[in-house]
Amino acid sequence: MNSMKEKYISLTTTHEDIPIFMQPWWLDAVVENDAWDVILIEEARTMSACFVYMVKRKGPFKAVGMPGLTPFLGFWFGQAVDQSNAATQLMSMLPKNDKFYMQMNYEVFGTAFDEPVFKKEVLHTYVLSGIKDHDGTYANFKQRIKGEIKKAQGQIQITESSDVDGLYALCQMSYERQARKMDFSLELVRSIYHAVIENNSGVLLTAQDSEGNLHAGTLIVWDHDRAYYLLNGGNPTLRSSGANSLLIWEAIKQASKFTDKFDFEGSMIPGVEKYIQGYNPEKKQYALYTRTNSMLVGAAENIKGALKRKS
Repeated sequence: MNSMKEKYISLTTTHEDIPIFMQPWWLDAVVENDAWDVILIEEARTMSACFVYMVKRKGPFKAVGMPGLTPFLGFWFGQAVDQSNAATQLMSMLPKNDKFYMQMNYEVFGTAFDEPVFKKEVLHTYVLSGIKDHDGTYANFKQRIKGEIKKAQGQIQITESSDVDGLYALCQMSYERQARKMDFSLELVRSIYHAVIENNSGVLLTAQDSEGNLHAGTLIVWDHDRAYYLLNGGNPTLRSSGANSLLIWEAIKQASKFTDKFDFEGSMIPGVEKYIQGYNPEKKQYALYTRTNSMLVGAAENIKGALKRKS
């Protein structure tokens, strides 16, 4: 382990404002073979800024990027830091790589990091603020969501669960309904679940009827700043029960014990996005930054893209 990584692991114990996805224990859970690293800037023996990343190797090629089921990674800045200068300094310290890909937290988007040498794809998520005020939060839901919650109440029971396999099966059903390919493994979900439970940073909730049928499930995680709607799945044959809306409402209330914001990790899929908008969250932009530094990798990506367009 290099000295910067050792310092980072030590310093995170004194920096409560470091997001969950940049915590060493989270990275250990989602990155195989300890293949994550960090570069940092220190001032007066404390960390003023850092950049956290995953290293992925394929043959002779090296990529700097991020692991699965991790919404963002990259920069963290301390208070009273010139973020633009710190970002430039950190990028100059980044190890040589053939490919760079990183989703940046929307707190960073458009401020500290907007380098023209990187390709930028603008994405968005949805955030509910003030969730500790349950009455006010519920009052802002659209009538459609309120109706589904009322429909499910009395018929559906929301419980804390350790049924990771059941949640994964529900996620598979949702992906199949949306004609999407699963891009994360059961083993990864298990690893995340055990890590967040051990660190009191998340909960798995399921929605079940009186006959024991699983209607929906979700895994939410949280840190000092907000909760994240990390995973959700539902049985498409039972969608009319309203269970998912009740599940999300209960997840929001659970999260409010620890934080005052709920990040839906908003989907760009139109149907899912429209549903999330029913909770009246605020839209936030963030971005995926990519850069290909190897001509061979670039050529391979162009060929792959051309074949994909033809298929």
